[in-house]
Amino acid sequence: MDKDTKQNHRAGLGVDFAGDAVIDPTQNVIDLVRAEKERSDDLREWEIKYFDAATGHIKELGVLRAEHSRELRSNDIERNQNIRQVDITNQTAAAAQTQVAIKALADGVENTRKTLADAQAQLAARVDERLGALERSASLGEGKQRVADPAMERLTEVVTALAKNQTNTTGRDAGFGVAWQVIVAVAGLLIAAAVYFK
Repeated sequence: MDKDTKQNHRAGLGVDFAGDAVIDPTQNVIDLVRAEKERSDDLREWEIKYFDAATGHIKELGVLRAEHSRELRSNDIERNQNIRQVDITNQTAAAAQTQVAIKALADGVENTRKTLADAQAQLAARVDERLGALERSASLGEGKQRVADPAMERLTEVVTALAKNQTNTTGRDAGFGVAWQVIVAVAGLLIAAAVYFK
């Protein structure tokens, strides 16, 4: 191939091994690069949308979790307040029952004290009454003894004197003296008994 042919060949359309015109790949490459760029841009845009959607979903989940946590806290606070209210009510009722029991116990103790005080006062009155009766009885017994003892002494003296006279008297005087002695002794005994049992 001479120099001119080579130059013409360079300046003309390219041919393949079969002599057919060769298609210039430059436009095809440019189109492919453009298509790949658009595809990359589309992928990037869809990726951004996906991440935005995922981020939005995560934010939405965070909001839902926060709301749920608030509801749980609110329910816990309300439940605790209800439990506290029940505890306060129970404590108030227990305190009232305790006060009633203490008052009943105090009333019972006061009633028992009054009953014991009345019983003790009655017992003291009876003891005083009996002691007074014993003192009066002892006083009367002492008086009776004072009255009865001289009579008994006199009776003893009379009986002794009669016994002496009996040994000294004889016959009719002796019989009369014995009768007289018996009469005096009986009279003395009757007088002493009347004074003693008076």
